[in-house]
Amino acid sequence: TKTQSKCEAELEYFFIKNIGFDERLDPITGKLDELSFFGSQIFAGVGKRRIDILTISKENKIRLIELKDEEFSEYQLNQIKKYILWIRQYIREPKEKIILPILVINDCELSSSDLEKIKIFNEQNKSYLKNLKFSNGK
Repeated sequence: TKTQSKCEAELEYFFIKNIGFDERLDPITGKLDELSFFGSQIFAGVGKRRIDILTISKENKIRLIELKDEEFSEYQLNQIKKYILWIRQYIREPKEKIILPILVINDCELSSSDLEKIKIFNEQNKSYLKNLKFSNGK
């Protein structure tokens, strides 16, 4: 398991401190008045696996937000998939959930091969989640 970089920790702090106060975060986290839960460093399974930020809306949308201070990699998709499986298995309420995985990468452009990997990921997991969203932190 990789450890969180200082930049990722600072970005996570910014998100948690500013949910509901900085409108730029609303498309990623959801609006504060629409959330029934939000938290950071949510343990997901055995070991050191932790979801950076997790929000649950009153409309049963679960946003799984991963923050990265590195180039996009397939490892990140595998990490998100493990978290999605954990959410499906262990977050029992709400029973009808919409899982919205979101990857926030610091100032990065995706190559066409990266976009293809994300497209395949979305296709393979479309039965139980909305498409993986990508933000480059700008």
